Formats: sequence, structure tokens, C-alpha cells
Amino acid sequence: MSYTFRRITLDDARIIATWQYDGIYSFYDANPDEADYYLNPQYHYHTILDDCGELIGYFCLGEDATVLGGTYDQSALDLGMGLRPNLTGKGLGVGVTAAVLDYVCTNFAPTAFRVTVAAFNQRALRMCAKLDFQPLAHFISAGAEPHEFVLLTRKASRDPE
Repeated sequence: MSYTFRRITLDDARIIATWQYDGIYSFYDANPDEADYYLNPQYHYHTILDDCGELIGYFCLGEDATVLGGTYDQSALDLGMGLRPNLTGKGLGVGVTAAVLDYVCTNFAPTAFRVTVAAFNQRALRMCAKLDFQPLAHFISAGAEPHEFVLLTRKASRDPE
């Protein structure tokens, strides 16, 4: 399957902000009243479209891909992603993420990537391992509802080493 990417539009953001995930994954639910948040250019939100042009996910780069309480530096580009709820757990993550990494390498030229994954999200952690992300640190997020997170990194290249 091939994927295309575009800067997020307000219509895309409104759709993504309504996505509701099941069970423990409801942790990732957005607030439908805050769709304009995705339009902030400093967060580099992009939509992910499948080969039929259907909106299947999104990614962001930089500050909005970080979690309060983690230690971040300039050694890697932070990447955050989400898939449409009805597509999670179906084995698409590795292919979609590999396509995003390739796109970002081509268009943003990072030397390394860093992702922050909720420690309970074993599906995402397994996917990251398949793409050669290496655990860097664990931390507890700051804020009203602390959660454990894992920081993972990998070199930016077109093919995992």
C-alpha cells in the first residue's frame, strides 16, 4: 500500500478531533472543540492518506510530539502519530510509520528520530522495535494525571539498520 501526506487542513483536523479510541487507548482521544490546535504551523501536523485518498492518520513533528516531564534535546526530531481508531491493531503501524519516516527524511532531513510512547501501549512499542527504535529512557509525565512513558530513538535513514 502507498501513502500520501499533506499539511493538515481544518476539515482534516475536525475529523481527527472526533476520533474516539476503545478501552485504555481512550487516553489518546482528542477534544472535538479544539480542532484548530492541529493547525498551529510550529507543530507541523500532516495527514496520512491511503492510496484511495482516505484519511487514515496524522503525524506531527517537534514540540507537540513531546510529553511534559520528559527530557528532550536537539539530537533528534520528535515525531508523534495517530491512526484512525478502526485501523489500530490491524498490523498497519509498521508500514505507515515507515512511510512517514521516509517522507520526513526526504522533506525535513533529520539526523535522528525520537518518539514518546505511553508505557502501556505495547502495540506501539512492538511497532517501534520492528522499526529499530531503541529505548532511551522511561519517565513519569508531569501534570494532573501522571503516566509512564518511554522515549525511543533511531537514526534517520531510509532503511532501518
